[in-house]
Amino acid sequence: LRASVRTAIRANVQLSSYVLWHNSLPAWATRSTRGPALKALREAAATRRKQGIQIKNLSGGYTITSITLAPSYATATAVVRSHQRVAPYKSGHRLGKAIVASDHARIELHRLTNTQRFIVWRARGCKATGRRPKTTS
Repeated sequence: LRASVRTAIRANVQLSSYVLWHNSLPAWATRSTRGPALKALREAAATRRKQGIQIKNLSGGYTITSITLAPSYATATAVVRSHQRVAPYKSGHRLGKAIVASDHARIELHRLTNTQRFIVWRARGCKATGRRPKTTS
């Protein structure tokens, strides 16, 4: 089941990168993400689309720092730290310098009935740990 949680998170990261650039949800979006998490992606994409902004992921990655399965095995919670460099674009032209982002999120996952698969249900930011983010020049 832990491997299924990791698979769902990996698919959600790929979906998020796709949505940042294309500002639309692909047909395969519900394979990894549903509920409030999918709604948030849809709303963010619509806002960027109205503004004519695209976000290109230049580099980055994520680390799953913990996975907790509920006693019923129907839900799971994962804490994920991500770090990326992105660049905003408007009308095909890059706007300024790359932006370095570092996030720490608590991901709620739901298990699909009678399967081993999990889907990302909700993502919430975690409180800062007191560490300062690295600065790049």
